[in-house]
Amino acid sequence: MARWTQAHLLFCEGPHDVAFLNRLLKTQLEFKQEAIQISEFPYPLGGVLKQGFQTRAAEDLRLDLAKKFFLPDQVLAREGVLVLLFNYGGSNRRNTLPLFLANVFPLWETTAFSGGTRIPLSYVVFADADATGTAAAQASISADLGQIADQPWLTTIWQSLADLPMAAEQHTAQGRVGAYIWRRQDADQGTLEDIVLECVGGEPRFAETLAFVASRFDWTPAAKATSSQICKLNADRQKAAFCIEGQRKKPGGSLGVVLDQADLLTTDRLVASKSSQQCVLFL
Repeated sequence: MARWTQAHLLFCEGPHDVAFLNRLLKTQLEFKQEAIQISEFPYPLGGVLKQGFQTRAAEDLRLDLAKKFFLPDQVLAREGVLVLLFNYGGSNRRNTLPLFLANVFPLWETTAFSGGTRIPLSYVVFADADATGTAAAQASISADLGQIADQPWLTTIWQSLADLPMAAEQHTAQGRVGAYIWRRQDADQGTLEDIVLECVGGEPRFAETLAFVASRFDWTPAAKATSSQICKLNADRQKAAFCIEGQRKKPGGSLGVVLDQADLLTTDRLVASKSSQQCVLFL
C-alpha cells in the first residue's frame, strides 16, 4: 500500500500564516511534523521540489531563496494524509506559484511515468482581505493563477462554502482549489492579525500590552494614507503587541516563532475563537 493517500498544498502569504496554520493543524487536528526525504514525497512533488531547489540555487547562488520559493516551510502528516505549507512571499505570488505549479501539473497528469501511484492533490491559497474585502482578494487570486504555463486554470467564479464566510472553492482538472481569506468576523476586511487578536484580545493583560505599544510608538496614519495603508498600519501595531507577549517564552523570537512555539495561541484560546474554529472546520 502506498504511504500517502492524498496531499494538500497550502500556500500562504508569509511565515506568520504558515506558523498559525501549523499550530492549528498540530493542536486541533492531530497532525505531526513529518521529517521525510525529498524522494519520499508522493509523485510528482518529490522530483519537482528537487529540481526546483537545484535550478534556483544554481541560478541565484542563494540557498535561502531556493528554499523560500521551491520547498515547503512545514511538512505535516496524519496517517496517509500529507500537508505541505508553503510561503509564497506576499506580492510575489504571481511570480512564484505559477512557476511551481507549471512543473507539477504536466507530470501529475501523465500517469504513464508515475507507476500508477498518482494520488489526489488539493490546493489552498490563503490571503488577507485587507481593506478591499473577500471578493477582491478572491479576484486577485484568480488573476494571479488564472493561467498556468499558458493554460487556463482558475476562473473568476468561486463557490462559497456553507457556514464558512472566509472560504470558497473551485474544482479543476488538477484537483480541488480553495481560497481562504483572513478577515474579521464583524466586517468584510482585515488580516490574519485580526484572527490572532480574536484569540487573545479579550484579556486584560493583552489590553495593557496594546496600550504600551500605542504609547511607545506613533501609529498615526499619514494625512493622505489610503485605506489599505491604514489597514496595514493596524496589522503592524497588532504584530508588535503579539511579539511582546511571546518574549517571555521565546525571547528574541520573531512573530512566526511566537505564533508557533510560544504560549500565545493556547488550545483554550483557539477553541474559544470562532474564526479559528471556522478555519479548523475548513481544514
